Amino acid sequence: MLLCSWSASADSLDADFPVYDSIRPNVEFWESVWGEWTLGQVAVHDREYPGVVYQVANLPGKIDTRLTEDQREFIDDLKDAWASKLEKTLERLERGEALSDEQKQWVLALTAAGGGEAIQRASQRVRTQRGLKERFLRGVEISARYESKIRDIFRRRGLPEDLAYLPHVESSFQYAARSSAGAVGAWQFTRGTGKLY
Repeated sequence: MLLCSWSASADSLDADFPVYDSIRPNVEFWESVWGEWTLGQVAVHDREYPGVVYQVANLPGKIDTRLTEDQREFIDDLKDAWASKLEKTLERLERGEALSDEQKQWVLALTAAGGGEAIQRASQRVRTQRGLKERFLRGVEISARYESKIRDIFRRRGLPEDLAYLPHVESSFQYAARSSAGAVGAWQFTRGTGKLY
């Protein structure tokens, strides 16, 4: 039910928040992260062109909010394997050798995203992103408790009310959230930003 109401409201926002063709693949990538891929999945993608997704893999072991050491190793190995595959693809291209169908797909996806030069450093741009579907759904549930109050405060202070959406991507409304960089709270302020404001 929550997803249906979210989808309906997202459709009505299209006029206010247009998705330009140049960023559509990026938007679709993040929609998959927050709405399709689960905590038990990790997407291997291009850092500069996130719409180029090479693989969505299932994490081994018990799935929890934090990764286990084995899961971290699995992700590191996955990144290394993809970097190697992309490096070999580039080498074949440079030597004028025939590519496999799979390699052709990677080259076409990268070329469509970033032009002919996009393949050049693709092996150095391999990144992974864990799915966050459950976390996002929980954040939608939690936000219902606070959103009207937050919007009221922002309205009274002359701030854009849509800032109320930021905690969805920053912390999923987890007020005790703390990042590895020391950012805290629902809006993930760092100490310096907190002092500044």
